[in-house]
Amino acid sequence: MPARIESSLVGLEHLQHHMMAFLLDTAQGTSSSHEAELQRLLTADSPPEGLQIYSHAYGTRLVEVLRNDHEKLYSWLGSELFESFARSYVASHPSTVRSLRHYGAGFPSFLAELEHPKAERAAQLCLFERTLMDAYDSASAPRLAADRLTALAPERWPVLKLRCHPSVRVFTDTATAVSLWQEMNGAPGSPPSSEVQHWLLWRDHSRVCQFRHLQAAEYVAFTAMGTSHLTLADTAERLLETLSAEQIAAQLQQFLGQWFVDGLVSDIN
Repeated sequence: MPARIESSLVGLEHLQHHMMAFLLDTAQGTSSSHEAELQRLLTADSPPEGLQIYSHAYGTRLVEVLRNDHEKLYSWLGSELFESFARSYVASHPSTVRSLRHYGAGFPSFLAELEHPKAERAAQLCLFERTLMDAYDSASAPRLAADRLTALAPERWPVLKLRCHPSVRVFTDTATAVSLWQEMNGAPGSPPSSEVQHWLLWRDHSRVCQFRHLQAAEYVAFTAMGTSHLTLADTAERLLETLSAEQIAAQLQQFLGQWFVDGLVSDIN
């Protein structure tokens, strides 16, 4: 490589280093020791306020990313409160990811720690929106038809294990955030409840995200087989805490059938 080109690349790398450090510093609301070096590296024609324009644009872009990722949260909080929360997040969470798709991964936890009357529900609504995003963006995988289950030899049923589709998620809602999301989406929300609610989420055959409420018994069964990868026999034992022994076989058959219909199962062993 010619020396002149190599020198230019080194200079560009030096400039990029100081520019990124400057943007991260100012995004956190602090003055940056890199500003003077940047002014020296930039041409004399560049006005000093040019760096501040870059700084403002960087923070504004990250707030815009959060707003686009969380449309329902933005609508519920209102523009002023959402932007206040988002700018506080940007100031305390410099971007360390290559894709802005993942920049807001810590936003729900950040909201949960705020001392604000809306913080808990905002955090849950934010987390639900991110869970939907994660389900939609998950990897592709085959989905087993129900005939694979009916063809299973009787001796294999007790040791049956499931492998769920990568898009499947269980969301635990402690602040009726899903009901709020449904209402804001124009659908009737679930009745208000002070109890923790569990929801099953997945991306269907048409690449549309679906979700439905899990009653207590199905939640126990699904977390046993779908999350903890327990056998059918072990799952039946866990259900003894929720159902009578006489109910378990019929309920498990119903649950399994519905999971296959919904396209939640990628493999059995």
